[in-house]
Amino acid sequence: MKEYNKADQQLHLLCQIIGKANRRYVPEKADESHTNLYFDSWGNKILGRWIQTESGNVIVALDLKTFTFEVLSSSRNKILTVSTIGKTIEEIEREFETLLPKAGLDPAGFRAPMPHAIPEYSFSNLPQEAIDPKALDQWKYFRELANRSCNQLLGYAQAESEVRVWPEHFDTGVYFEYDGKIGIGLGLAMEDSMAGAPYFYMAGYPKTGSLVFENLPKSPSWKWELGEHWKGAIMPVTSLDMKSDTQIDKILRDYIIQTFDWYIRQA
Repeated sequence: MKEYNKADQQLHLLCQIIGKANRRYVPEKADESHTNLYFDSWGNKILGRWIQTESGNVIVALDLKTFTFEVLSSSRNKILTVSTIGKTIEEIEREFETLLPKAGLDPAGFRAPMPHAIPEYSFSNLPQEAIDPKALDQWKYFRELANRSCNQLLGYAQAESEVRVWPEHFDTGVYFEYDGKIGIGLGLAMEDSMAGAPYFYMAGYPKTGSLVFENLPKSPSWKWELGEHWKGAIMPVTSLDMKSDTQIDKILRDYIIQTFDWYIRQA
């Protein structure tokens, strides 16, 4: 997973630029969801949110074929582009900033720091390099799997929400309230010390009281983390190694349904 994790980190770093555009130009929301992103597997892009300008709506995107930032019109025409390969993040931001008026956007405040700092990666201040193609394909596969799984849970729960990528932690996830009693979060997170690999997570947050973690559903594919600061069920993506697409679908379906059903029966 070494190259996959590096791809995750590179995209995390690059996507702070989209987060900054959202933060500056999208109407603010208290939960900061106005800053988040979406992986568009059809268009092979990471997208921000629509931004209103006097000339119409625009959206900031990172093209994963060319590693180029774009500002697109509502008809998907390119208004401006900024390449990334061979440039530092600061150089990319400064170039992007100078071109923003071309899209009808006031550059003032665009480069201000995000509310939450991200980790300092070994390459954070170095010129950007192309991501290893195999690692990028693997990244896109798992992020599309996360998109699909989150949407399937929304269908299963008959809940309304949106699947997004949060620029702070760079997880693809969904959050919704179920039956007015419990908040549910499902997603795919970057590797961290808790899991030791990228992982799917499921967690529940009751509106009143607290949960008693007993009679938990179990599987060789996932485990429960019951720490002081976070409690939930996690499934490292390494649990899906050497599995067919049919097997992966079944493992994910069982993981999501069994853990979700456990949570809603405790609330």
